[in-house]
Amino acid sequence: MTKPAADVAAWLDRAGRQAEAGDAAGAAKIAAEGLTLHPDAAPLWNLYGAMLLVGGRVDEGVAALERAAALDASDPEPLRNLLGVQVARRAWERARAVGERLLGLAPRDAEAHRLLGAVAAGTGADAMAAARLRTAVSLDPGHVQAWSDLVLALDRLQRPLEACVAAADAVAANPRAPGLAMLQVDLAMRRLAEGQRHGWLPGRTEGLELQAAHDALLAALDAGLSPMALPWAAAPVFMRLMAREAMERLGGFKELGRRWAAAGDARNMLMQLPRARAVREDRLELLAQHRLWGEGAEAAARQVPAPVAARPSGGKIRLGFKSSDLRSHAIGTFAWPLFEHLDRERFEVYVYSFFPGPPDALQQAIAERVTAYRHAPEADACAAAAVIAADGLDVLFELGGPTGWNRAEVMAWRLAPIQASWLGYPHSLGLSTIDYMLLDRLVAPPDPALLMETPLLLPRTWIAMGEAFFRPDPYPAAEPPQARNGFVTFGTANASYKYSPACLDAWARVLAAAPGSRFLFVRPEADAPSFQSGVLAAFAAHGVGAGRIRFEAVRGAHLPFYDQMDVSLDTLPVTGGTTTCESLWMGVPVVSLVGEALYERLSYSILTHAGLGDLAVDSLDAYVATAVRLAGDVDRLRALRGGLRDRIRAGPLGDSEGFARDFYDLVAATVAAHRAR
Repeated sequence: MTKPAADVAAWLDRAGRQAEAGDAAGAAKIAAEGLTLHPDAAPLWNLYGAMLLVGGRVDEGVAALERAAALDASDPEPLRNLLGVQVARRAWERARAVGERLLGLAPRDAEAHRLLGAVAAGTGADAMAAARLRTAVSLDPGHVQAWSDLVLALDRLQRPLEACVAAADAVAANPRAPGLAMLQVDLAMRRLAEGQRHGWLPGRTEGLELQAAHDALLAALDAGLSPMALPWAAAPVFMRLMAREAMERLGGFKELGRRWAAAGDARNMLMQLPRARAVREDRLELLAQHRLWGEGAEAAARQVPAPVAARPSGGKIRLGFKSSDLRSHAIGTFAWPLFEHLDRERFEVYVYSFFPGPPDALQQAIAERVTAYRHAPEADACAAAAVIAADGLDVLFELGGPTGWNRAEVMAWRLAPIQASWLGYPHSLGLSTIDYMLLDRLVAPPDPALLMETPLLLPRTWIAMGEAFFRPDPYPAAEPPQARNGFVTFGTANASYKYSPACLDAWARVLAAAPGSRFLFVRPEADAPSFQSGVLAAFAAHGVGAGRIRFEAVRGAHLPFYDQMDVSLDTLPVTGGTTTCESLWMGVPVVSLVGEALYERLSYSILTHAGLGDLAVDSLDAYVATAVRLAGDVDRLRALRGGLRDRIRAGPLGDSEGFARDFYDLVAATVAAHRAR
């Protein structure tokens, strides 16, 4: 005769195999048959209840689990199942009672602590939930759900540092758990964005938060997440921190650029510029990637036409500027002369901004001077196009490119008979609906094939340094740093995403050719370990030791550090613009490499118009030699520190009124030519 215990085990085995096969109903049926023979078999009641729950028969399942727990008060399994279902039903009090019974039997049961953490969270007791969940992960570091719940509880408690540390610990304990890796990424990227908008947490800096985001993103890739699953800001994080190998894991230059373009995401196209080699093949590939994005944007625009208001004949020219950066931003600074010296006799001027933040002093000053300032931060591309179309413009300028909140795709609609770009993005955007790009003869690419738009050439300079730049303080020191400290200091305050391998290599060659010289990096990223290690490795390859490199983690308050530089070295292939102007204003000359594409010629134009055209050279060897020679010319450096501001003021860069007049004359002539056709 079969022993009862063995018979129960046989029924459990049969039902269990059915459950493993995914047949909950079949497993429940077998368990029910066994219970007709063994009505007091607690394990069968437990399995039966669990299968009923899986099948959606919740009330019956709960009753079966309660019967199992009553029959064997020493078995924690029915209580664990009961606790789970009561949590799922949000029956918090019942769940708490069951959980306490379960912990009485199994005080080291990690799942019990996790579920009681869920009970605490469900009743608003997040601090208690976090404590429960910390216990759960300490008992079982491999409990992925407990880690996830802990991180979320800390996040709700507004303890961001603890949440990020917990997320990092979770990924370290479970390196192949994609969900945890993505949670870590989300937290790190959100904290980085919040820090940029509202300021950094005590004891944290932009560099440290970038490093945390970098580490989270790498952990996600190591966990097996597809690069396409990462947030778009992964590329800027890697580029800013010199993480070139990580950047390659997102995709190669051609592959990644075309993927972004085909997906209609132009936000990171700026990151592609420094990845292009200084060869025609890569320059043309960049143009093709932008055009691929433009074709998609134009196709989308054709689906929802924007009705353009009719313009009456005669009257003033209606000129529009579309930019979310006409505020205290480099774009606002360089555009200010056009508003300061607005030609009201010939023009009505409209501004369109989608920036979500409150207005600042420069934005308010611009708004007070123009005919209309349209602020539509909530508008999507279609709504933004409708806002602009209603004004019946003659000319519309795009100033921001695909960065920030600029709604670059709005230019895919034909919102004015003449559409042009200027200032904000040193490359063709990729839209056939943009007719012109405002340039000067120096910044314009000598090869027409490298620009989609027709160059609209100003007679002198394509930018001017208006009053926003002409501030007396800080004033450069009279003596170059080497006269004070006995060694030459090269440096940069340029954006670090521009530090291509060729750029770092050139800088290292300069230091190697100037014994005893130093290099000063003035950047918000400068205290991030990845940034420093990437920089130091590039210099070490040329025999330049870490003791000759200095890092200053600064944002916004960087101008005084020019008093500690003898010579500013420009980035390549993407040269400086704002940074070149700032360096010259502070009396520090800039050495730049001139290339064929627009983004390789910005400093060339600025230096030439400042009377320093000899510092813009056409080869890497000349770049190195010019930097070393200039650093050794103390008399010239001293003269420039004391005289560059006056030189700028006296030249086309400092003639903001003349620049505005040139601009308005050129636009008026272009409109007249179009009307005459």
